[in-house]
Amino acid sequence: MKNGFCWIGWVCLLFLLVACAENEPLGSTQQRAVQLRVHLMHPTRKTAIHDPGQDHDEYHPDWHTMAVYLAYANGKVSSYWFTRDTYQSQGGSLLIMAEEGSVRVFAVTFGGEQTFERMTRWEELRNLSTLDLAVVNDRKNYMLSLYSGYSESYFTIDKESEGVPVLNLTLHRLVAKVDVQYDVQDAYELGGYTQAVMSRITFRGAERGFFFPNEAVGAPSPGLNDIQVNSTAAVSERNGRCTFYTFPGMQNTFDFSVTYAGDGPLQGEKSYQARFSQPLEQNTWHYVQLNVSGSRTDVVGEIELVGN
Repeated sequence: MKNGFCWIGWVCLLFLLVACAENEPLGSTQQRAVQLRVHLMHPTRKTAIHDPGQDHDEYHPDWHTMAVYLAYANGKVSSYWFTRDTYQSQGGSLLIMAEEGSVRVFAVTFGGEQTFERMTRWEELRNLSTLDLAVVNDRKNYMLSLYSGYSESYFTIDKESEGVPVLNLTLHRLVAKVDVQYDVQDAYELGGYTQAVMSRITFRGAERGFFFPNEAVGAPSPGLNDIQVNSTAAVSERNGRCTFYTFPGMQNTFDFSVTYAGDGPLQGEKSYQARFSQPLEQNTWHYVQLNVSGSRTDVVGEIELVGN
C-alpha cells in the first residue's frame, strides 16, 4: 500500500474594505482615523497530481461577516465589524477610528450561524473560537468561510502624526484540506481477487478550532472525533476521491475499510487507519494517494503519512 501527501501553495486576492466601529463615538479626542487594507488568501493547486480537476468551491468562500480587533499593548481590545455586502459595495479601504497607542491587528471572517463577538480583553481575543461543528447545518460551507490573520508586530497610532496611517493585513483560510484518492484496481489485476471494494472512509478531527491557533492557549479539542463518515453509499468501490476539511493543530487520522474476496491472502473486511505524522497547519492542502493491492497480510493498524 503506497501513500503520501504534498504541501500546496496559495493564490492571493486583494480586497479593499470599509467598516463600522462599535467603540467610542467618532471624533473622540483620543482617536484618529486608520486605514486598514485586508487581503484574503486561499490555497490552490499548483500542480495536478492525478487530479480530475473537479471544482470543490475552493474559490468562493461564503463568509458573511468580518470582525477586526485592535489589541493594545496594555491588554485592552477594541472591536469593529462589517458585512460582506458593505465590503463588496464600498470598493475602498476599511477606515476605522482608533485610540492612540501600540496595537496589533487581528481579523476573522465567518459565515453560517456564527455572529460577531465584541472583545474587550486580550485573554478573550486570543482564544476566539469557531462554532462547534455539531451545531452547524452546512459544515463544508461554514468551514470554507473561515479566514483569520494578524499583524506580527505592534503598530503605533499617534493622533498627532500627519496623514492617515495605512496598515496591510493578510487573512488566510483557517482550515486545512485533505484530498484522498484511492485505487483498488491492483487487487483485481495483481492480487487475484474477484472482489475488492472500498467500503468506508471516516475522517477524524477536531469539532471546534481557534481562529488564531498560534496565539491561543489550550487545545482546540479534547480529542479527535468522527467529523465526516463516507459509508458504502458515498464511496466508489474500486477508485474514487474524498475531500475533508479540518481545523489546524491536530494529528488527524482517517479510517478506511476494504472488503476482499477471491484467491488473495486477505478475506473479508479489513480495517486500516492512516495518521499524519505531524499536526496539519492552517491554509494547507494535503494530497494522499492510496493504492490497494491486498498482497500483504501484515499491513494492519496505523499507516503513517509523511510529507514528500
